[in-house]
Amino acid sequence: MRIELSDIGKQYGNHWIFKKVNARFESGNIYAITGHNGSGKSTLLQIISGFVTPTDGSILYQKNGDRIEIASWFKHLSITAPYLELFEEFTVTEAIELHHQLQALSSSPEEIINDIELDAHSSKQLKHLSSGMQQRLKLSLTLHSDSDILLLDEPCSNLDERWMDWYNDRLGKIGSEKITIISSNNHREELKLLNTDPIDLTTASYH
Repeated sequence: MRIELSDIGKQYGNHWIFKKVNARFESGNIYAITGHNGSGKSTLLQIISGFVTPTDGSILYQKNGDRIEIASWFKHLSITAPYLELFEEFTVTEAIELHHQLQALSSSPEEIINDIELDAHSSKQLKHLSSGMQQRLKLSLTLHSDSDILLLDEPCSNLDERWMDWYNDRLGKIGSEKITIISSNNHREELKLLNTDPIDLTTASYH
């Protein structure tokens, strides 16, 4: 799997968030988009996902040498982000089952619930869970998705040290098989497994 960004730029009104971002992402690597708040990290991740259209530039998705059209990108990726909320009226089990209907999972609902230690809460509505529990569920659904690409926007938000270790352990086990792109405010734990140079949107060349 390969993703290639060519001269990507995004403008809102008269303001350019970033310009001329060039990058190549390939399976088996963990990448990071870094920068200060407002530098466009989440926006670039959304552009890579196909949720947001760039003002300038183009993106190439390829698998086994064949181009993948933008309408099919969603079939190959899984994303977690603060702005993507779970349905709070659903129970933990219902949320996992809904996700499974939309995207195949590599583990059963029971295995996922056990992995994030929500066995005692599986019948609770999500609105009754703590922010940390909800983040564990969101992350686990993404990490257990049967997809080629993982897009993780501030994945360690609302996680304590123990669950940051869990995140890095799970990502370490699957990162060699996928393209993983992390958007981060230079969070040490989020970037612990990084094996490539980060794309730093604060650099002058992107503005």
